Amino acid sequence: MDKPITKEDITKAVEESIAHWKRMIAWVEKQNPDDPSYYNKMFTELDEKWHSENCPLCNLFGKGCSECPLARKYHRCGISPNIWIKVSRSKTWGEWLTNAKEMLKQLESLL
Repeated sequence: MDKPITKEDITKAVEESIAHWKRMIAWVEKQNPDDPSYYNKMFTELDEKWHSENCPLCNLFGKGCSECPLARKYHRCGISPNIWIKVSRSKTWGEWLTNAKEMLKQLESLL
């Protein structure tokens, strides 16, 4: 039987998600802002990307999202006003960076 998810588990996952986005943002800040935003390039060089397999919240709550604090406050990733969809659809690293900074603000608002 799975152990229940505690408030401490959720706080830890939010903090780890924030750290994950900060690492990705720092990496993107070193890229040419006009270059296309390919997650494979990020994954190859950083070993992280902005998809669910690298998200501590997704890893904690699974694909259902109904209990995820980000989904509860901003809707599921992919549904506005959750900014993740804009990150995912960014054409350039410059656009990605702008949207990722908003994603970081959404995550920080959960603490």
